[in-house]
Amino acid sequence: MSTSLMNARDIVSERDVEEKALWLDRISRLEDEIRGMERELEEQRVKPLDTSDEGIRDILRQLESQEEVSVGGPVPPDGDDEQETVDQLKRREGLLAAMTGIRFTSVSCHTVEEDDSSASRQHEVAGSVHGLQFRVQFVVKEKEAVRDTCSVNLLPQLSAEDASKPFVLARISELKVEVDLSVEKQLRSFIGRVEVDNALLRFFQVYTAFALSCEERDRLFHGLQAKHAGYMDIVSSENDVPVLEIRIPSGNGVTFKLHWIPDILKTTNEVHPRVHLQCTMTEDTTLSQEDSQLLESIPEQLHLLIKELGTESAIRAAISKLF
Repeated sequence: MSTSLMNARDIVSERDVEEKALWLDRISRLEDEIRGMERELEEQRVKPLDTSDEGIRDILRQLESQEEVSVGGPVPPDGDDEQETVDQLKRREGLLAAMTGIRFTSVSCHTVEEDDSSASRQHEVAGSVHGLQFRVQFVVKEKEAVRDTCSVNLLPQLSAEDASKPFVLARISELKVEVDLSVEKQLRSFIGRVEVDNALLRFFQVYTAFALSCEERDRLFHGLQAKHAGYMDIVSSENDVPVLEIRIPSGNGVTFKLHWIPDILKTTNEVHPRVHLQCTMTEDTTLSQEDSQLLESIPEQLHLLIKELGTESAIRAAISKLF
């Protein structure tokens, strides 16, 4: 073999090694980027919703930055800067939806009246929370004010210069709320209370918790129905609330109905799932005394399990006893 041919092969071999090293380096960097993106996504998924007043105010500040921008609507024809602004708003809305479950589909605002020291603006916001639709309309009345001595003393973090500056005092009025038709009957009383109180923040806090409970229930019911195909059906109650109907494989005409209703406590506005397992039998059902006592005890056992395990885990444990 000639020396020149051997040298050529050595050069090719060295190039292969270099290219392989470059590709391995690129793959390693891509893997690091993917792992970083997965961590960011996981952090967004597990980050709890801040339902404090300040947390909801942050959401409303997002709305304020989107005034008169309709998601999916026409892009203002004013060059690349406008396009970039719209893209930023869409990315911000996507992040907000991932973190809180709240997705805005349209936001509008127009000034009703305005003078040197005050203004009234009509807002309309539509969207969904964990799949449940909503639309709210309200008026924000803004008035320029100055802090009195008492309020300044309660805010020591303000500098003397900032404390002396006028600020805008905003008040919400004329609140009108529309919710998803599937839950309208359940929320009629709550909606009436928030409209009377013009409690926009409270509406978002409670409706988010309510929608999350509905989402957890629906996911559980559909999962159990798929797992026990042929023995479970999802039906509707009189109030259009989904109910899981369970037929026991060897139950001789025994049927259970599992009710999961998110209740809003009137005194605290907290959302708690009200779970009830109802047992029914046909007229010709014949059971031994032991089986009858076992079936009658399951609803009570479920309530005890809920206190220890939580709603979803308790339901799964109780149903496992039936199958």
